[in-house]
Amino acid sequence: MFQIRILGLVTLFFALSFNSVIAGSFYYVGKNAAETTAQSAWNNFDQDCGNADRFMVLVADSADRVGNTLGKYTQYGASAVEDFGSGYIQGLTGVLEDVVNKCTEKCMGIGKLYGDVSAGIFCNVSEAIGHTAGFKGLEDVPDITCGEPYRTGCESKFYTVAKDTCSSYAQGSTFERYYKAKYNGCCSYNPKRY
Repeated sequence: MFQIRILGLVTLFFALSFNSVIAGSFYYVGKNAAETTAQSAWNNFDQDCGNADRFMVLVADSADRVGNTLGKYTQYGASAVEDFGSGYIQGLTGVLEDVVNKCTEKCMGIGKLYGDVSAGIFCNVSEAIGHTAGFKGLEDVPDITCGEPYRTGCESKFYTVAKDTCSSYAQGSTFERYYKAKYNGCCSYNPKRY
């Protein structure tokens, strides 16, 4: 229902804009339509990063529907349709940038927490056994959508905490293999596949 209303709104914008302003303003019509659609969708999902996947699907579906109707508006000229397309892409960019920034911070924070806790365990185990603890690799790698910010936060925090807490054990290849994602260490993740 929400998506049908947006498509009708885009059609109305096209009709009104053509009658009242020059074709170059189709850029602003497209930009407005995309910003309104994307921001409304994000707000409807309570700007919750846990809903980011559903948000992306909704925005992509909406953009597909808008794109499929553009052929109807070539009567206004190719430059009007191009302007609309450029504006639509630009309108999405601002909203998506806000979503990415918010969710990246959240994912990085989760990674930092995990890196902090894992480094504490690493240091405790290393001190208890008297040498750098080994790690066999995660058996059940978490399925994390925003894995890179998570990995970066986890690895940087793990390294810092371990160097500060038990620097004599926080060195060499065994240490790196304990936490680095590229070695299936404790900061590893499995990006979701669609």
